[in-house]
Amino acid sequence: MLSFRSTTVVFVLAGALLFGSAPSQAQSDCNANGIPDVCDLACGPVGGACDVPGCGTSADCNANGVPDECDIANCPPSDPSCQDCNLNGIPDGCDLATASWTLRSVTGLKPSARQLLGLAYESARDRTVLFGGSESAQGQVVGDTWEWDGTTLAWTPRDPGDPNGVAAPTPRALFAMAYDSVRGVTVLFGGYTSLPNVFGDTWEWDGSSWTLVHPADPTGATAPTPRRGSAMAYDSLRGVSVLFGGSDIQGGTETLRDDTWEWDGSVWNRCFPPTSPSARGGHAMTYDSTRDRTVLFGGQSSVPGVRLDDTWEWNGGGGTCSGTWTQLAVVSGPSQRNEAVMSYDSARGVAILVGGHGENIIYGDTWEWNGNSWTHRSNAGLTPHSGPGMAYEGARQMTVLFGGWDGTYFDDTWEYGLTSQDCNANGIPDGCDTDTDGDGVPDDCDQCPFDPTNTKVDGQCIPTLSEWGMITMAGLMLSAGGVVIVRRRAGRGITNYE
Repeated sequence: MLSFRSTTVVFVLAGALLFGSAPSQAQSDCNANGIPDVCDLACGPVGGACDVPGCGTSADCNANGVPDECDIANCPPSDPSCQDCNLNGIPDGCDLATASWTLRSVTGLKPSARQLLGLAYESARDRTVLFGGSESAQGQVVGDTWEWDGTTLAWTPRDPGDPNGVAAPTPRALFAMAYDSVRGVTVLFGGYTSLPNVFGDTWEWDGSSWTLVHPADPTGATAPTPRRGSAMAYDSLRGVSVLFGGSDIQGGTETLRDDTWEWDGSVWNRCFPPTSPSARGGHAMTYDSTRDRTVLFGGQSSVPGVRLDDTWEWNGGGGTCSGTWTQLAVVSGPSQRNEAVMSYDSARGVAILVGGHGENIIYGDTWEWNGNSWTHRSNAGLTPHSGPGMAYEGARQMTVLFGGWDGTYFDDTWEYGLTSQDCNANGIPDGCDTDTDGDGVPDDCDQCPFDPTNTKVDGQCIPTLSEWGMITMAGLMLSAGGVVIVRRRAGRGITNYE
């Protein structure tokens, strides 16, 4: 029987080599604090050369062997990467390369505390949709549908659910869900309420209502057998949702599966690749759109109490079910776990894996897979979460996480993204760029740089009377008719005044 629960974890920031060079002398003391730079960065073994008072107190965000304060103090004016424009003690290049978690303060309505839910980002409507989940260890499952608006940081209830499973999926947890960006629908498969009550129906959400698009098939001839704990990711290149594994009930016994299926919007197709990941449930999957690979990690194995830490990729192939699975050689990566979640950050080109349930521990760590290796990132305040929902919002370049469990059920909303954005790619954090109207959007990226409400009329910005002063001070001549139209041209945010 699959288990889905447990405790805690903590760790530190891993930087990336962005700029600068290592000190030429091992004993250099760039900040003149009487401690060699190498000892500023780490104390080393007890009794060693760096085991001195004040050791290990400096950060090295870009891993160049130089304390951050020295990168900033000795930064050439022509190098934006080592400036510290916002005076936060972090070189700007690290601000623009380091992602972190932020707990969002949500006012108004929000989903109840839960785990083992589904979350998917609907790019066509710029909304993240949430469905279902488990509210208690006693098997209290829900079937409500919510939407997250990342711009206003607000949750909106969209569908209360249908306990009879006619107008919406029956309340459930541990189902698979993914967004089909070609057809503009969120696909949901399977799940369970309590054993042996597992589901095998397929539903789609179009932004306003749910539709049953394929009934359950207990035989597994026309669809995956009813099951819980499977994982699904949408392959946008080939226009299919890829599903792997999970556990079904055969002869009264729960059995883990190692089968691969593809849903094309009309039918399920069973795939028979020569090699597959072992049977499992509660694993994590996401689609890497840059490399056209579906990435799979971990899960619960068929051996009771044994979880997995292997990484696999499905290449999709050239036609229906013509892909192959490949296990990737990993030197170091996330530990054995199930109930972790994964999504793909297309802006940074990494698959993000978070949390999960290990042996007597609940994880709160964050890992990133770049197609070759795993990198351990700081959780930056994210508490341990098992079985949350997670999705990547492409419009805002932000990963959204909701809910989960660590002995207590959560109703928290977190977002993971770069510490600072650089919308105009000039190497300067947006918070340090010119922002005439003070709306938080640099002028180069602002559709209406003189209007904090970003109001547009027929694609044009019409300055208000209070903005005439700004325009006049900018040395612009007003037209005889007394009307100034501000137009934004494509490219580097050029503004024309006519």
